[in-house]
Amino acid sequence: MRSLKSIILVLTMLLVSTPIYAQRGDCYYMQQRLNLTDSQTESVLSLRNAADKDIIDLRAEQDKLILKKKELYGSKSLDKSALRSIEEKIVDNQKKIRLRNFDFRMAVYDLLDDNQKAEWNKGGQFFRNKKDMGNRRFNNNMNRPNRLRNMRNLCW
Repeated sequence: MRSLKSIILVLTMLLVSTPIYAQRGDCYYMQQRLNLTDSQTESVLSLRNAADKDIIDLRAEQDKLILKKKELYGSKSLDKSALRSIEEKIVDNQKKIRLRNFDFRMAVYDLLDDNQKAEWNKGGQFFRNKKDMGNRRFNNNMNRPNRLRNMRNLCW
């Protein structure tokens, strides 16, 4: 009986403490920081959804190309021209993803008023700090299909 009470107590504590550490959805803290209106928030969310759709398709295509490249490396005869063409497609795809992210950020920036733009220009959470660029956790395993998706980490 005593162990049952302790198990129930521990489970109750876990259930109560977990939501305390959960982040609010839809980038609540960013909305608060920029003082976004409801219409701006809706516009940003629709822009984010459109960008996510495009980027998901591009990343799926890139992951397929990476698998093709692995298959070519695993084959008995190495075809350098095929590998080069796949590598060029991968680089082109990465460029498309980066440009789509840039277009998204600039579309969000265009929605802001002057005070919000001043807050945006302070930087910080919107973009990675330059000191983190050499950090191993950002650069490690970037060519794997199951790598972290940076788009969601930007919050918008």
